[in-house]
Amino acid sequence: MRYQWFKHFKVLLFTPLVIVFLFAAGCGGAADPEVAPEAVSTKPPAAMQKMEATTAPETAKKEMMEATTAPKAMEKVEPTPLDFATPAAVAAPAVSRPWKEWSDQGKYGGTLPMAVVYELSHWDTMQACCNRALYNARDLYSTLVMQDHRDQTTIIGDLAESWEWSPDGMSLIFRLHDANWTDGQPVTADDVVFSLDRMVEEGVARPRVRNLTPYYAGSEAVDAKTVKVNTKFTTPNALIPFLAIDYMIMMPKHVLEGREDSETYFDTPSNIVGSGAFKFVSHERGSLIEMEKNPDYFKEGLPFIDKIESFVISDRSRVLTALQTEQIWLTPGTGMSDQDALDFNELFKDKGKAWLKGANGMRFFQFNFNNPPVDDPRVRRAVHLAVDRQEINIIRRLGNGKLGVPFYPNTWMSATDEEIATWPGFRYVDGVGTPLATGPYGIVDAQKDPRDIEMAKELLAEAGFPDGVTLQFHTYNLIQDVAVILKEQLAKAGITLELKITDTTTGFNAEQSGDYEHMLMLGHGPNINDPDDLFIGIYLPGGPRNALKYDDPRIREIFEEQKSETDQVKRRALIKEAEDILRQGEGHFVHLIWLASYSFVVNHSHVKNFLLVPLGSQYGFQKEHLWIEE
Repeated sequence: MRYQWFKHFKVLLFTPLVIVFLFAAGCGGAADPEVAPEAVSTKPPAAMQKMEATTAPETAKKEMMEATTAPKAMEKVEPTPLDFATPAAVAAPAVSRPWKEWSDQGKYGGTLPMAVVYELSHWDTMQACCNRALYNARDLYSTLVMQDHRDQTTIIGDLAESWEWSPDGMSLIFRLHDANWTDGQPVTADDVVFSLDRMVEEGVARPRVRNLTPYYAGSEAVDAKTVKVNTKFTTPNALIPFLAIDYMIMMPKHVLEGREDSETYFDTPSNIVGSGAFKFVSHERGSLIEMEKNPDYFKEGLPFIDKIESFVISDRSRVLTALQTEQIWLTPGTGMSDQDALDFNELFKDKGKAWLKGANGMRFFQFNFNNPPVDDPRVRRAVHLAVDRQEINIIRRLGNGKLGVPFYPNTWMSATDEEIATWPGFRYVDGVGTPLATGPYGIVDAQKDPRDIEMAKELLAEAGFPDGVTLQFHTYNLIQDVAVILKEQLAKAGITLELKITDTTTGFNAEQSGDYEHMLMLGHGPNINDPDDLFIGIYLPGGPRNALKYDDPRIREIFEEQKSETDQVKRRALIKEAEDILRQGEGHFVHLIWLASYSFVVNHSHVKNFLLVPLGSQYGFQKEHLWIEE
């Protein structure tokens, strides 16, 4: 068996090609500089540890900055600009069965070996904050609607066969496919009502699915296969796109309703009753997840694959080595830097590639604003001002990202580069000190404006720290290189960071529990390209990136005003007011850079019909449509 080979094989014979790759990845600054890692680690994540960071090499930074004038060619999928100002007239055809066209093309059978770098956080994705829960669990469930595998700008039905708005725009009518739960019971409208109500339930963890709350006024079963979803205002733009993200799973009412342990019952995955393409088989924590084909899946002809073996390998370099040596054929997330991906694609060549998603991911850190000294907004603003975002962009993303502004850059939702270039914290000068009017992009000698450093020092002095301040900075191992850069940057303003590096699961758990002293750096992938998503997910209390519930009353008011505004000019005016508040850096959240993430790495020699999701990071994890060739 493949698993036994992975588990017990201790010596890996590397080809010269693999050794060259590992050396290149180590030089890239993000991968572990391990020369000959084992292919698979079956050990649980490493224990929490502190790390004293070293100074980022100046020569490496200089080379990266020079490279921005002529970056290497990259395979890139550009996100399609979407206009959310006009109410979305999204409707499904009378019968929505796009999977039919694959049934004659696909090849049935076989086992898909894949790897994940994180242990999943929840089997019940309604409780999940982050997409590591989707890598495996999404295949066990269905949603009402989903992004089309072939064209992710289009929303199609999953459990919903069709849907339509009521004439007054205050209700959505969904008609369901004939489908069964894995215990043989039929999926009914009552299950959908139960699931939607559960998504907005108060007093329980619902980091992503609670996004429905501003729009959802309740639902009712019209008959066994028809659901009426009522809304709080006319045709909310974001409702259907939110329903299409992979967290919005339908759950079995007959299994969970009335259980005192309903929030934890599916934490034992053998208890899961779903309606997805696959069924749970086994889970050896920190090592392996096994799933098998659901023979009663409602999409006739799907899935193609008999079994999925998902290996948990926390060391990114081992994942990439296993891909290169064809021990695994797919991974949905590695946290690669752009340079790592370019090096890997050069070596992988015709076998496959690392795929780049649309540029709507972000790197950020947040403050535990309950703890001194970061309970003082002057200290938080000082940190915000001292960050050199473009240096991080160059070293980590080869200059392909954008500065971390509050709303999606290069869209109607955000200020222009010329406006951003005047904001304290985002100002840059050239080599002779002349302010850069359009920002630092493509300027080899761009430097952070020294006025921002001086402002940061003045704020610290006002807050009672004329000689500087020391803060604990918690992050996880896959992005510790960014922490090293920040440590060096903030020292220039008298801010000393004590780095605490843990595994990924510990980092994200610390966010949700508030178990960090001063600062915590993670990554975030928005759900949809709409301002509502950033308000709900980051800037309003209780979102996945605001677990400590930082609350600015005016930001709340602006969200309520803009969410139903259909005039784009008026909506932009409201967004600008929020932008002007958020860019001051006095809140809980410091946005570093926007980035396009390398998420999926796929061996196309073996994995067929893979279709990239270009717009977002929170959907497209189903494997129902994939087939494999040995």
